[in-house]
Amino acid sequence: MRILYLLNAFDDGGAELGLLTLVEGGFFNGHDLTILALARGSGTVGPRLSAQLGPGQVACLSGRRDLRDWRLPILYRRLKSVFRLLQPDVVILSLPQSNLLGRLASSCAPWAVFASFEHTMFYRRAAATWLMKHTARRVDYLLYDHPATWRSIQPIYPQIPPERALLVPLTMLEPRPRPAQRMPLRRLLLSGRLAPQKNQAEMIEALALLRQRNHMIELDLLGEGPERDRLEALTRRLGLESQVRFHGFQQDIRRYLEAADFYVQPSRWEGLCRVVLEAMAEGLLVVSTDVGGMVDYGVDGENMIKAATPNRHSLAMAVERALELSPEEVAAIGRRAAATVATKFSCSAVLADWRHALQVLGAAAAERRQAMLKRAGPLLSAVAP
Repeated sequence: MRILYLLNAFDDGGAELGLLTLVEGGFFNGHDLTILALARGSGTVGPRLSAQLGPGQVACLSGRRDLRDWRLPILYRRLKSVFRLLQPDVVILSLPQSNLLGRLASSCAPWAVFASFEHTMFYRRAAATWLMKHTARRVDYLLYDHPATWRSIQPIYPQIPPERALLVPLTMLEPRPRPAQRMPLRRLLLSGRLAPQKNQAEMIEALALLRQRNHMIELDLLGEGPERDRLEALTRRLGLESQVRFHGFQQDIRRYLEAADFYVQPSRWEGLCRVVLEAMAEGLLVVSTDVGGMVDYGVDGENMIKAATPNRHSLAMAVERALELSPEEVAAIGRRAAATVATKFSCSAVLADWRHALQVLGAAAAERRQAMLKRAGPLLSAVAP
Protein backbone atom coordinates (compact mmCIF):
# COMPACT_ATOMS: atom_id res chain seq x y z
CA MET A 1 0.00 0.00 0.00
CA ARG A 2 1.31 3.45 -0.94
CA ILE A 3 0.85 5.83 2.02
CA LEU A 4 1.39 9.60 2.04
CA TYR A 5 1.60 11.03 5.56
CA LEU A 6 1.13 14.81 5.54
CA LEU A 7 1.94 17.07 8.49
CA ASN A 8 2.57 20.76 9.13
CA ALA A 9 6.29 20.80 9.83
CA PHE A 10 9.11 18.71 11.24
CA ASP A 11 8.87 20.15 14.73
CA ASP A 12 9.35 18.24 17.97
CA GLY A 13 5.71 18.22 19.04
CA GLY A 14 3.67 15.29 20.26
CA ALA A 15 2.16 14.47 16.86
CA GLU A 16 5.54 14.53 15.12
CA LEU A 17 7.34 12.54 17.82
CA GLY A 18 4.46 10.09 17.83
CA LEU A 19 4.91 9.51 14.10
CA LEU A 20 8.62 8.95 14.69
CA THR A 21 7.73 6.36 17.34
CA LEU A 22 5.56 4.48 14.85
CA VAL A 23 8.26 4.55 12.18
CA GLU A 24 10.97 3.40 14.61
CA GLY A 25 8.65 0.64 15.80
CA GLY A 26 8.34 -0.69 12.25
CA PHE A 27 4.61 -0.10 12.10
CA PHE A 28 4.80 0.82 8.39
CA ASN A 29 6.96 -2.13 7.37
CA GLY A 30 5.72 -3.68 4.15
CA HIS A 31 4.18 -0.43 2.94
CA ASP A 32 5.54 2.33 0.69
CA LEU A 33 5.55 5.31 3.07
CA THR A 34 6.29 8.92 2.11
CA ILE A 35 6.25 11.61 4.81
CA LEU A 36 5.65 15.15 3.59
CA ALA A 37 5.65 18.37 5.63
CA LEU A 38 4.26 21.69 4.49
CA ALA A 39 7.28 23.48 6.02
CA ARG A 40 10.73 22.37 7.15
CA GLY A 41 10.18 23.20 10.82
CA SER A 42 12.85 23.65 13.46
CA GLY A 43 12.96 20.32 15.24
CA THR A 44 14.97 17.12 15.06
CA VAL A 45 12.17 14.88 13.77
CA GLY A 46 12.89 15.40 10.05
CA PRO A 47 16.49 14.14 10.11
CA ARG A 48 15.56 11.29 12.43
CA LEU A 49 12.78 10.18 10.08
CA SER A 50 15.18 10.39 7.12
CA ALA A 51 17.66 8.19 8.98
CA GLN A 52 14.94 5.56 9.42
CA LEU A 53 13.30 5.70 5.97
CA GLY A 54 15.92 7.22 3.69
CA PRO A 55 16.00 10.85 2.49
CA GLY A 56 13.92 10.11 -0.59
CA GLN A 57 10.93 9.18 1.58
CA VAL A 58 10.93 12.33 3.72
CA ALA A 59 10.41 15.77 2.14
CA CYS A 60 8.84 19.19 2.62
CA LEU A 61 6.91 21.49 0.30
CA SER A 62 8.71 24.57 1.62
CA GLY A 63 12.23 25.02 2.93
CA ARG A 64 11.07 27.68 5.37
CA ARG A 65 11.20 26.87 9.05
CA ASP A 66 7.78 28.25 9.95
CA LEU A 67 4.36 27.80 8.35
CA ARG A 68 2.65 31.09 7.55
CA ASP A 69 -1.01 31.27 6.56
CA TRP A 70 -0.27 33.55 3.59
CA ARG A 71 1.81 30.75 2.02
CA LEU A 72 -0.98 28.18 2.13
CA PRO A 73 -2.31 28.95 -1.42
CA ILE A 74 1.18 28.34 -2.84
CA LEU A 75 1.57 25.11 -0.89
CA TYR A 76 -1.91 24.03 -1.98
CA ARG A 77 -0.88 24.14 -5.63
CA ARG A 78 2.29 22.19 -4.88
CA LEU A 79 0.35 19.60 -2.93
CA LYS A 80 -2.00 18.93 -5.84
CA SER A 81 1.04 18.20 -8.01
CA VAL A 82 2.40 15.82 -5.37
CA PHE A 83 -0.89 13.90 -5.28
CA ARG A 84 -0.81 13.44 -9.06
CA LEU A 85 2.85 12.44 -9.01
CA LEU A 86 2.85 9.97 -6.10
CA GLN A 87 -0.58 8.43 -6.71
CA PRO A 88 -1.02 7.42 -3.04
CA ASP A 89 -3.56 4.80 -2.01
CA VAL A 90 -4.02 6.36 1.44
CA VAL A 91 -3.38 9.93 2.58
CA ILE A 92 -3.09 10.57 6.32
CA LEU A 93 -3.56 14.21 7.33
CA SER A 94 -2.09 15.31 10.66
CA LEU A 95 -2.60 18.74 12.31
CA PRO A 96 -4.88 21.60 11.16
CA GLN A 97 -3.15 23.26 8.19
CA SER A 98 -2.16 19.98 6.55
CA ASN A 99 -5.67 18.69 7.15
CA LEU A 100 -7.21 21.71 5.47
CA LEU A 101 -4.90 21.71 2.44
CA GLY A 102 -5.12 17.94 2.05
CA ARG A 103 -8.89 18.03 2.07
CA LEU A 104 -9.08 20.86 -0.44
CA ALA A 105 -6.63 19.07 -2.74
CA SER A 106 -8.36 15.69 -2.38
CA SER A 107 -10.24 16.20 -5.65
CA CYS A 108 -6.90 15.67 -7.42
CA ALA A 109 -6.68 12.15 -5.95
CA PRO A 110 -10.18 10.65 -6.24
CA TRP A 111 -8.71 7.14 -6.06
CA ALA A 112 -7.19 7.73 -2.60
CA VAL A 113 -8.69 7.19 0.84
CA PHE A 114 -8.24 10.23 3.09
CA ALA A 115 -7.84 9.81 6.85
CA SER A 116 -7.70 12.72 9.27
CA PHE A 117 -5.49 12.13 12.32
CA GLU A 118 -6.82 14.13 15.26
CA HIS A 119 -4.52 14.80 18.21
CA THR A 120 -6.30 17.66 19.96
CA MET A 121 -9.39 17.91 22.12
CA PHE A 122 -10.51 21.12 20.39
CA TYR A 123 -9.17 23.95 18.27
CA ARG A 124 -8.11 27.19 19.91
CA ARG A 125 -9.23 29.30 16.96
CA ALA A 126 -12.91 29.41 16.08
CA ALA A 127 -11.97 29.80 12.41
CA ALA A 128 -10.05 26.51 12.53
CA THR A 129 -13.04 24.72 14.03
CA TRP A 130 -15.34 26.12 11.31
CA LEU A 131 -12.96 25.16 8.50
CA MET A 132 -12.40 21.65 9.84
CA LYS A 133 -16.13 21.08 10.24
CA HIS A 134 -17.04 22.39 6.80
CA THR A 135 -14.40 20.31 5.03
CA ALA A 136 -15.07 17.16 7.05
CA ARG A 137 -17.12 15.58 4.25
CA ARG A 138 -13.86 15.11 2.32
CA VAL A 139 -12.55 12.78 5.05
CA ASP A 140 -13.22 9.05 4.71
CA TYR A 141 -11.77 7.85 8.02
CA LEU A 142 -10.77 9.40 11.31
CA LEU A 143 -7.72 8.33 13.32
CA TYR A 144 -7.44 9.35 16.97
CA ASP A 145 -4.79 8.79 19.62
CA HIS A 146 -7.10 8.28 22.59
CA PRO A 147 -10.86 7.82 23.23
CA ALA A 148 -11.00 11.21 24.99
CA THR A 149 -9.83 12.85 21.77
CA TRP A 150 -12.56 11.13 19.74
CA ARG A 151 -15.30 12.04 22.22
CA SER A 152 -14.28 15.69 22.14
CA ILE A 153 -13.74 16.05 18.39
CA GLN A 154 -16.66 13.88 17.21
CA PRO A 155 -19.12 16.79 16.66
CA ILE A 156 -16.87 18.07 13.86
CA TYR A 157 -17.30 14.76 11.99
CA PRO A 158 -21.02 13.92 12.03
CA GLN A 159 -20.62 11.85 8.83
CA ILE A 160 -18.01 9.48 10.35
CA PRO A 161 -19.68 6.39 11.89
CA PRO A 162 -17.90 4.64 14.79
CA GLU A 163 -16.57 1.86 12.55
CA ARG A 164 -14.64 4.43 10.50
CA ALA A 165 -13.06 6.03 13.58
CA LEU A 166 -9.89 4.11 14.36
CA LEU A 167 -7.79 4.21 17.51
CA VAL A 168 -4.06 4.64 16.82
CA PRO A 169 -2.05 5.56 19.95
CA LEU A 170 1.09 7.53 19.17
CA THR A 171 2.89 6.49 22.32
CA MET A 172 4.66 3.16 22.70
CA LEU A 173 6.37 2.58 26.03
CA GLU A 174 7.75 -0.32 28.01
CA PRO A 175 7.51 0.24 31.78
CA ARG A 176 10.75 0.64 33.73
CA PRO A 177 9.59 1.17 37.34
CA ARG A 178 12.35 2.28 39.66
CA PRO A 179 13.42 -0.28 42.27
CA ALA A 180 12.92 2.03 45.25
CA GLN A 181 11.00 5.29 45.76
CA ARG A 182 13.07 8.18 47.06
CA MET A 183 11.59 9.98 50.06
CA PRO A 184 10.77 12.63 51.01
CA LEU A 185 9.26 14.03 47.79
CA ARG A 186 11.17 17.20 47.02
CA ARG A 187 12.08 17.38 43.35
CA LEU A 188 9.15 17.94 40.99
CA LEU A 189 9.33 17.72 37.18
CA LEU A 190 7.16 19.42 34.53
CA SER A 191 7.82 19.10 30.81
CA GLY A 192 5.97 20.69 27.88
CA ARG A 193 5.73 23.66 25.57
CA LEU A 194 5.72 26.92 27.54
CA ALA A 195 2.26 28.00 26.40
CA PRO A 196 -0.97 29.10 28.15
CA GLN A 197 -2.75 25.74 27.78
CA LYS A 198 0.07 23.98 29.66
CA ASN A 199 -0.63 26.26 32.64
CA GLN A 200 2.91 26.46 34.04
CA ALA A 201 2.15 29.88 35.57
CA GLU A 202 -0.48 28.44 37.91
CA MET A 203 1.95 25.68 38.91
CA ILE A 204 4.58 28.27 39.83
CA GLU A 205 1.95 30.17 41.84
CA ALA A 206 1.09 26.86 43.55
CA LEU A 207 4.74 26.48 44.60
CA ALA A 208 4.52 29.88 46.30
CA LEU A 209 1.43 28.72 48.20
CA LEU A 210 3.22 25.51 49.22
CA ARG A 211 6.19 27.52 50.47
CA GLN A 212 3.83 29.49 52.72
CA ARG A 213 2.84 26.11 54.18
CA ASN A 214 6.50 25.22 54.75
CA HIS A 215 6.82 22.85 51.78
CA MET A 216 10.02 23.71 49.90
CA ILE A 217 9.46 21.97 46.57
CA GLU A 218 11.97 22.28 43.73
CA LEU A 219 10.61 22.36 40.18
CA ASP A 220 12.56 21.39 37.06
CA LEU A 221 10.75 23.02 34.14
CA LEU A 222 11.51 21.64 30.65
CA GLY A 223 10.41 23.25 27.39
CA GLU A 224 10.46 26.39 25.29
CA GLY A 225 7.65 28.59 24.04
CA PRO A 226 6.04 32.05 24.02
CA GLU A 227 5.45 32.06 27.78
CA ARG A 228 9.08 31.69 28.86
CA ASP A 229 9.81 35.37 29.54
CA ARG A 230 6.58 35.77 31.51
CA LEU A 231 7.23 32.61 33.52
CA GLU A 232 10.77 33.68 34.38
CA ALA A 233 9.49 37.11 35.44
CA LEU A 234 6.81 35.48 37.61
CA THR A 235 9.44 33.26 39.24
CA ARG A 236 11.54 36.31 40.11
CA ARG A 237 8.53 38.26 41.40
CA LEU A 238 7.57 35.40 43.74
CA GLY A 239 11.16 34.95 44.90
CA LEU A 240 11.32 31.35 43.68
CA GLU A 241 14.59 31.54 41.73
CA SER A 242 16.20 28.95 43.99
CA GLN A 243 13.26 26.55 43.58
CA VAL A 244 12.36 26.80 39.88
CA ARG A 245 14.95 25.83 37.25
CA PHE A 246 14.36 26.43 33.52
CA HIS A 247 16.15 23.85 31.37
CA GLY A 248 14.75 24.72 27.91
CA PHE A 249 13.74 22.12 25.35
CA GLN A 250 15.18 18.66 25.98
CA GLN A 251 15.01 15.98 23.29
CA ASP A 252 15.50 13.17 25.78
CA ILE A 253 13.92 13.69 29.19
CA ARG A 254 14.94 10.32 30.62
CA ARG A 255 17.65 11.70 32.89
CA TYR A 256 15.21 14.29 34.27
CA LEU A 257 12.63 11.59 34.97
CA GLU A 258 15.30 9.55 36.75
CA ALA A 259 16.30 12.56 38.87
CA ALA A 260 12.72 13.56 39.77
CA ASP A 261 10.84 12.42 42.87
CA PHE A 262 7.44 13.01 41.26
CA TYR A 263 5.87 14.60 38.18
CA VAL A 264 3.17 17.24 37.68
CA GLN A 265 0.92 18.05 34.70
CA PRO A 266 -1.16 21.19 35.38
CA SER A 267 -2.60 21.55 31.84
CA ARG A 268 -5.94 23.23 31.13
CA TRP A 269 -6.52 20.77 28.30
CA GLU A 270 -4.58 17.91 26.73
CA GLY A 271 -4.77 15.09 24.23
CA LEU A 272 -3.14 11.79 25.06
CA CYS A 273 -0.26 13.52 26.94
CA ARG A 274 2.78 11.42 26.16
CA VAL A 275 4.98 12.90 28.88
CA VAL A 276 2.57 11.82 31.63
CA LEU A 277 2.70 8.29 30.26
CA GLU A 278 6.51 8.45 30.20
CA ALA A 279 6.48 9.42 33.88
CA MET A 280 4.03 6.62 34.68
CA ALA A 281 6.23 4.13 32.81
CA GLU A 282 9.09 5.12 35.12
CA GLY A 283 6.89 4.35 38.12
CA LEU A 284 6.85 8.01 39.15
CA LEU A 285 4.04 9.42 41.22
CA VAL A 286 2.08 11.77 38.91
CA VAL A 287 0.02 14.77 40.00
CA SER A 288 -2.26 15.94 37.19
CA THR A 289 -5.36 17.88 36.31
CA ASP A 290 -8.26 15.67 35.21
CA VAL A 291 -8.20 16.53 31.50
CA GLY A 292 -7.56 14.83 28.16
CA GLY A 293 -6.25 11.29 28.19
CA MET A 294 -5.82 11.41 31.98
CA VAL A 295 -9.62 11.30 32.30
CA ASP A 296 -9.51 7.72 30.99
CA TYR A 297 -6.18 6.19 31.96
CA GLY A 298 -5.67 8.08 35.22
CA VAL A 299 -7.54 7.10 38.40
CA ASP A 300 -7.25 9.41 41.38
CA GLY A 301 -5.58 7.68 44.31
CA GLU A 302 -4.92 4.53 42.27
CA ASN A 303 -2.28 5.34 39.63
CA MET A 304 -1.97 9.13 40.09
CA ILE A 305 -3.15 12.07 42.19
CA LYS A 306 -5.59 14.45 40.48
CA ALA A 307 -6.21 18.14 41.03
CA ALA A 308 -9.89 19.10 40.97
CA THR A 309 -9.31 22.18 38.79
CA PRO A 310 -6.32 23.73 36.99
CA ASN A 311 -5.96 26.68 39.39
CA ARG A 312 -3.09 27.25 41.83
CA HIS A 313 -5.10 26.32 44.93
CA SER A 314 -6.22 22.95 43.56
CA LEU A 315 -2.71 22.21 42.29
CA ALA A 316 -1.20 23.08 45.67
CA MET A 317 -3.75 20.86 47.44
CA ALA A 318 -3.02 17.95 45.08
CA VAL A 319 0.73 18.25 45.65
CA GLU A 320 0.09 18.44 49.38
CA ARG A 321 -1.93 15.20 49.17
CA ALA A 322 1.07 13.59 47.48
CA LEU A 323 3.41 14.83 50.21
CA GLU A 324 1.20 13.24 52.87
CA LEU A 325 1.48 9.76 51.34
CA SER A 326 3.63 7.13 53.02
CA PRO A 327 6.58 5.64 51.10
CA GLU A 328 4.59 2.43 50.65
CA GLU A 329 1.60 4.31 49.21
CA VAL A 330 3.80 6.28 46.80
CA ALA A 331 5.50 3.08 45.61
CA ALA A 332 2.14 1.31 45.17
CA ILE A 333 0.72 4.14 43.04
CA GLY A 334 3.90 4.07 40.95
CA ARG A 335 3.58 0.31 40.39
CA ARG A 336 -0.06 0.66 39.33
CA ALA A 337 0.92 3.51 36.98
CA ALA A 338 3.54 1.34 35.28
CA ALA A 339 1.00 -1.48 35.01
CA THR A 340 -1.45 0.87 33.25
CA VAL A 341 1.19 1.71 30.66
CA ALA A 342 2.02 -1.97 30.16
CA THR A 343 -1.63 -2.83 29.52
CA LYS A 344 -2.61 0.04 27.21
CA PHE A 345 0.54 1.51 25.69
CA SER A 346 3.08 -1.28 25.34
CA CYS A 347 4.53 -2.16 21.93
CA SER A 348 2.24 -5.17 21.51
CA ALA A 349 -0.92 -3.20 22.40
CA VAL A 350 -0.15 -0.28 20.09
CA LEU A 351 0.98 -2.57 17.26
CA ALA A 352 -2.37 -4.40 17.35
CA ASP A 353 -4.27 -1.09 17.06
CA TRP A 354 -2.08 0.16 14.23
CA ARG A 355 -2.24 -3.09 12.26
CA HIS A 356 -6.02 -3.02 12.47
CA ALA A 357 -6.10 0.61 11.23
CA LEU A 358 -3.82 -0.15 8.27
CA GLN A 359 -5.86 -3.21 7.34
CA VAL A 360 -9.08 -1.18 7.33
CA LEU A 361 -7.53 1.67 5.32
CA GLY A 362 -5.93 -0.76 2.87
CA ALA A 363 -9.20 -2.60 2.26
CA ALA A 364 -11.02 0.70 1.71
CA ALA A 365 -8.34 1.87 -0.76
CA ALA A 366 -8.53 -1.40 -2.73
CA GLU A 367 -12.31 -1.19 -2.85
CA ARG A 368 -12.19 2.40 -4.10
CA ARG A 369 -9.74 1.60 -6.89
CA GLN A 370 -11.85 -1.36 -7.96
CA ALA A 371 -14.93 0.84 -8.08
CA MET A 372 -13.11 3.41 -10.22
CA LEU A 373 -11.91 0.74 -12.64
CA LYS A 374 -15.42 -0.63 -12.88
CA ARG A 375 -16.80 2.81 -13.71
CA ALA A 376 -14.05 3.27 -16.29
CA GLY A 377 -14.82 -0.12 -17.93
CA PRO A 378 -17.45 1.07 -20.45
CA LEU A 379 -15.24 3.93 -21.57
CA LEU A 380 -12.22 1.64 -22.04
CA SER A 381 -14.23 -0.86 -24.05
CA ALA A 382 -15.71 1.88 -26.20
CA VAL A 383 -12.31 3.04 -27.44
CA ALA A 384 -10.79 -0.44 -27.77
CA PRO A 385 -10.12 -1.54 -31.42
